[in-house]
Amino acid sequence: INALKYDAHRNVIWIALNNGGLCFIDLSTKKLKVLEKERTFYSVCTKDTFAYFGALGTSLRKYNDFEIKDKGNSNYANTINAIFAASDGHIWCGAWDNAIHQFDSKTQLQKSYLFDGSKKLDSSGDEILTISEDDHHNLWLGTKFSGLLLFNLITKTFVEELECSPTITSRINYIFKDSYNRMWICAN
Repeated sequence: INALKYDAHRNVIWIALNNGGLCFIDLSTKKLKVLEKERTFYSVCTKDTFAYFGALGTSLRKYNDFEIKDKGNSNYANTINAIFAASDGHIWCGAWDNAIHQFDSKTQLQKSYLFDGSKKLDSSGDEILTISEDDHHNLWLGTKFSGLLLFNLITKTFVEELECSPTITSRINYIFKDSYNRMWICAN
């Protein structure tokens, strides 16, 4: 299992599987329904009445009423690792490349912001694995090789000054914000 997500609108738990597809458990009937059987799904996010998914070889995908409505049409962000519905109303994604990607609710790519200082989007091996947001409108981005990054949603820039004790430069697998606006970081 790569991701689990409770969907309050449908009262289901989405299950994203490695080489096993996408399914959900209907909590009312306690039944499992399989939507796709073989593709690897990495991330699940719910916003309003929609559920968004990131899968191997596809950009952001959106489902409504348990049917696919939109397939991502981006040439970039083709394998989505992390999906986050931010306070600015956009869907933000990390993929198998060196950027954070801003999508609208229709899964259209709006803009990509490179995090490694390069001028070109590439699949260098570093990538964003997890995304969370603090109360100051900063996206906390956990990466495969670059440690922890912060991206400000208001200025649309990466925040250079980040103080952590100790400094985090390893792989970050998950970031969780608790009810006190504390950020918990799971790193290797």
